[in-house]
Amino acid sequence: MSWMSLICGIFVFLTVLTIHIFIWRVLKPKNQVSLLFIIFLIIPFMGFVLAAFFIKLAVLLVISLLYFALSCAYIQTYPVFQAVTPSLQIIHLLDKADFKTLTLDEIMNNFTRENLVQDRLEDLLAENFVYQKGDDLFLASKGAFLARTFSFYRSIYGLKMGDG
Repeated sequence: MSWMSLICGIFVFLTVLTIHIFIWRVLKPKNQVSLLFIIFLIIPFMGFVLAAFFIKLAVLLVISLLYFALSCAYIQTYPVFQAVTPSLQIIHLLDKADFKTLTLDEIMNNFTRENLVQDRLEDLLAENFVYQKGDDLFLASKGAFLARTFSFYRSIYGLKMGDG
């Protein structure tokens, strides 16, 4: 395996990442997760298939494996960057604090139902993981697939739902 293959894999990833950032800044898409899969997996896959006519298969395999590993890692971590998680919010609050210390009450006062649940619910509805009829929420097939995948993944580690 040559260094050039590694550099190419990283370059392709950084190029697609730049396109992703540009699209998000200009369009602010509603279905972010679906578009992430299209931008990072489907379109590049088609590009790699076309590249097979011009690049040695072994080299293309190294480039594409590195690219898809980086892309899958990015897609898995994207929700952490996109959403405000309580853990990261607490760290941010402590960092902004004058003496890098806050009381538990000061921290708790920064969290509301809206910033903990409402934004995530809106994301789930926008991505069609859940749907709403009246006041009731239902798990869509896309959401059921995600829930089963997540449950399976946690079971591999011996974790129950709700355990850390």
